Amino acid sequence: MFRFRCWCPRGWETPVKILVSDPTLTSPKATVLALLYDTNDYGRVVVKEHLPDVPTAEYDAVNEQWASQSGQPNFYGIAKIVSVRDGQEALSTISPDDVASLFWLEGGIEISVRGPSLNEAQCESIANAL
Repeated sequence: MFRFRCWCPRGWETPVKILVSDPTLTSPKATVLALLYDTNDYGRVVVKEHLPDVPTAEYDAVNEQWASQSGQPNFYGIAKIVSVRDGQEALSTISPDDVASLFWLEGGIEISVRGPSLNEAQCESIANAL
């Protein structure tokens, strides 16, 4: 089991809701923390943290492989590698319905930022404010 960091962007109020998966229903390694924020600037924002699905040593390579498939047949949406938080590599995605998300590894924990009305630049801005 890992220790949650509970990411909160500087200057934001406390989350409107904190959700934690039930460790009795899943493996402790599958535990997820989700912090839900309702903001004036961004609308609903969800910051999640959990152990990555791939070994941490392979995390960036897997994201780079994912991003390299963007634009290929049968790849829906957009994916690319961006830099956040003073040079940390992150996977930026935009789904076919225009929902932007950002994923990166920090301290062995995968962090993600997502929101139904967020764009790519806003995801990066929020990540940099954590």
